[in-house]
Amino acid sequence: MTRILLFASLFALVSCKSPNGDYATQTRHLDSLLVALDEAAPKFLAIHADSVMLVVSTVKDDMRKMEMLSKGQMDVETARVFSDYNSAKRLVKDFSGRNGRLTNELERTKLQLAGLTEALKSGANVDAAGNKIDDEYVKKHVSLETRIAEELIEEMNNSVRYADEALREYNRLKPLVDQKLEAWRNE
Repeated sequence: MTRILLFASLFALVSCKSPNGDYATQTRHLDSLLVALDEAAPKFLAIHADSVMLVVSTVKDDMRKMEMLSKGQMDVETARVFSDYNSAKRLVKDFSGRNGRLTNELERTKLQLAGLTEALKSGANVDAAGNKIDDEYVKKHVSLETRIAEELIEEMNNSVRYADEALREYNRLKPLVDQKLEAWRNE
């Protein structure tokens, strides 16, 4: 439903051009996307990458220990604990690559939005690549940059949510895992 409303509003945005040739509605929309990126970025950039990567390496190590020490025997509750514990790692398993990609995409997207906004506000007739800026160009590029910015915001928010959830689950389950590993060592 949200996507339908978004596309409807986007269609209205890109199809509205004032009679005097300016793109005020589109530039306001692009400015609002920049603000939304600036609001989402600090939470994403504040993710403690070292803590997230520690979760991944520690869970992997503990799962190897569990395989060696359990001898294939565990009750349902213990299996659930280790399954949930391993799920914390799966939430952030590709964090390092995704984090780097999203950080680069954030900078690129902000530059693209700022450049398009400036071109529209200044009344430029061509873009940096020499393409003619007309109604069709504006419609295409505002739509493209809107999609990219919204997907980026969603991905950054997901990364924050996954990292928070992974750290929360790790902190909740690590004592139980350590306790069970120690019990198996002492058997």
